[in-house]
Amino acid sequence: MDKNHLKKYMVQVEGARLKGSGVLFNYFDEVYIFTAKHNLQYKDTQKVKNIDILELQKQKNDIKIYPHENLKIEDILELDKDLDFLILKIDKSSIEGIEIDSLSIFGEKLNNSVDYTVVGYPKIRNDKSIEFFACKYEVSDNLTFEVHSDKVSDLSEKEKEEKLVGLSGGGAFVESNGKIYLLGIQIRYEGFSNLECINLQKLKDRIDEKLIKSNIETIEEEIILNSGKSFKIKMVKVDLDDNKSLYVSIYPITYYQYDLFCDEKRDRKKINSYSDIDRTKFPVVKITYDDTIEFINWLSENSKNNFKYTLPSSSEWE
Repeated sequence: MDKNHLKKYMVQVEGARLKGSGVLFNYFDEVYIFTAKHNLQYKDTQKVKNIDILELQKQKNDIKIYPHENLKIEDILELDKDLDFLILKIDKSSIEGIEIDSLSIFGEKLNNSVDYTVVGYPKIRNDKSIEFFACKYEVSDNLTFEVHSDKVSDLSEKEKEEKLVGLSGGGAFVESNGKIYLLGIQIRYEGFSNLECINLQKLKDRIDEKLIKSNIETIEEEIILNSGKSFKIKMVKVDLDDNKSLYVSIYPITYYQYDLFCDEKRDRKKINSYSDIDRTKFPVVKITYDDTIEFINWLSENSKNNFKYTLPSSSEWE
């Protein structure tokens, strides 16, 4: 693998107490740093599961990124409180003048013969140089995997302090068909020769879902009724081709919501469901077009924020 290419992705992440490594890249048209959660430990000997994401949010402006000191963190995302893995979302307004390449998570089936390179910043290096470790993969279906490195096994304990401490958060990269992919995030060294990594292949679907949701603008609108009852409608912002936008309900209208409409209108009969279902969860069916329009107008009349509700047009659906 081209070491100069790998260097472009690498950063050093400095939290309140520790320094570690991170992988900086474009993903889903946004900019992120993948790193080890324990790099942002803010109490002595703090365990990963006790690192509070809300507390980290308060400290995000104090996190330093080398060599891009002007980078600002917009958000901090975690998949699981017990997982030594964090995603730092970078404020795009702070990346001007920085060349940031795209990178994909490797998705193919792997075997033990594949070569990897683990890259990171040892924290005690005064010159802030990057360390490279050629590795062999050990197949795993777990959320972590280990890679064997002869270079690690050849290090003395003192040398491990110099070359491995601070490597946490570094990337495990693989090359396939001339393209570099990210496979894992290094979190610790195990035994004499192994580096343990977060298995991004196993987490890819969860990562993608998390990042997509974090980039979606949503609002929650309350419908307040004359009876004193109320319910909420969660909506997502949709940008249209003509530089306009609208908000679309994320979830279908339920039997219960339509029941409230019928109770207020009095002249409307509730829709019978097929079986004894939870009417607060199941979408209502068998409503005429005229009833639908009247229901939508009723939503507008009772909107807390004076929203005007409509059915999306055919062009808006497209």
